[in-house]
Amino acid sequence: MAKAKPSDRSIGEEFDSLPNEQKLKAAMYYSIKEIAKEVEQEMEVSISAQVLATVSESLNRQAEYYALDLENFAKHAKRTTINTDDVKLLARRNDTLVSKFFTCYILTVKRLFVPSIFH
Repeated sequence: MAKAKPSDRSIGEEFDSLPNEQKLKAAMYYSIKEIAKEVEQEMEVSISAQVLATVSESLNRQAEYYALDLENFAKHAKRTTINTDDVKLLARRNDTLVSKFFTCYILTVKRLFVPSIFH
């Protein structure tokens, strides 16, 4: 069977052939681009490709830092698997995330112990 030329391959096939790290970067960029389209429409502004690339690269670097932190938290606890305790440690530095977590927690507790209010 003859090898397909790059022009003969579908985008899906090209994506599937990428290493996982490249797939993740491509998926992040696509998501950022879709969000940017919505922002452009809502705010009647134009977002350049350079801005999208910069945001995408920044997000990728932040994800890499998070992954390293999570690995280190698990290693410190003498574990080889990352668990929810590691994620909680990571989230502790993000006040907004912590605030939302506690809001969800409080609502869950209220639903469990005062169900008549929510039904």
